[in-house]
Amino acid sequence: MDLSALLSNSETEALYKRLTKRDRQQVARVQVKPRDRSRDGKLKFGTVSGAVMEDLARAEGPKRYIEIHREVEELLRMPVRRGSVKQCLSAEAKHRRPRFGRLARGQYRMLEPR
Repeated sequence: MDLSALLSNSETEALYKRLTKRDRQQVARVQVKPRDRSRDGKLKFGTVSGAVMEDLARAEGPKRYIEIHREVEELLRMPVRRGSVKQCLSAEAKHRRPRFGRLARGQYRMLEPR
């Protein structure tokens, strides 16, 4: 298609006229609700650990890792990497003043506040 055929297209001609006008307005952006994820798609700091703490605080006894992960995903209403939950559980159980403890492999419970 040569240039004369392109310019004879009425839709293209109307588009060029709109683009060359001086009084065009910027399109308003749609307001996005705040999310728990940053721009690169990663969860914000403390999101997973807060959900883990909330789940273990509501639990009446020890919980398995699989149950904790499932509950964290339900609390946050989004998929969460298993490694994120594992890392949170492992790091907190080894902490100097842990808020929850590891009872056995894959089992955790909330500790009494001091």
